[in-house]
Amino acid sequence: MTVTEEHRRILYLRAMDIPIYVSQADCPGALPTTRIAVPTPVIADAARAASTVDASTHGNSAPVGHLTKVLDVASTPKEKASATAVTAGPSTPAAIPSTTPSTTQAVRFSLVLFRAGRWLWLEETPDGALASDQVQLVAAMAAALDNKGASAKAKPVTSQFKWPPHNNAQFDLGEEAARVGLEAFLQRHIDESGCSGLIIMGEAAVLRLGEGALSMAAITKTLGTRDMIMQPDLKKQVWSDIKSLASGG
Repeated sequence: MTVTEEHRRILYLRAMDIPIYVSQADCPGALPTTRIAVPTPVIADAARAASTVDASTHGNSAPVGHLTKVLDVASTPKEKASATAVTAGPSTPAAIPSTTPSTTQAVRFSLVLFRAGRWLWLEETPDGALASDQVQLVAAMAAALDNKGASAKAKPVTSQFKWPPHNNAQFDLGEEAARVGLEAFLQRHIDESGCSGLIIMGEAAVLRLGEGALSMAAITKTLGTRDMIMQPDLKKQVWSDIKSLASGG
């Protein structure tokens, strides 16, 4: 029986104690797997050929011990020899460890950014909706900081930040990614508006930013507009928090 290059490769792998695996069934959608069983006569012929080649190359018969081991394997029953056959196709998927990265749980929230007067005002909107009285309250506070009367109030320009921006689970949609995205959003608006500072309204919005974020902007923290609307007495505390920003204050 002819000794093929594939037979010889199998023999050398066995001689070096390198495990040889074969899939038990063809993978769905893959090309048919070629399985090669090496009969005992072929192994013996290949062993003698390998021994002759190695002896002529190295001047000794050092591989004999390994080849003896190959012949011992070849003397096993036929069903065992077929179990050690090799494949030229892909290995079984079960032998390949999973490399699917674990993804963090996505967080969901929405914030609105007001541009009113010389400041940017940030507040979280739990339901994504913004009431007209909230916009009017921000406009009144901005007018008060600029020492302008009620007639000089201008409607704030609003921008919304929603997270996550998409539903592709292959990307990180967790809290850290959301914080980075929010900081980039705010920094862009700060750079474009040339504002004097950022006023963060409400504890929920404060928690969305990490410590040391937006270090180039003056940041003031106070209560949210919803809190002030539900409890008007809280406006005194808010004014106490922001009055130092007033012109000439």
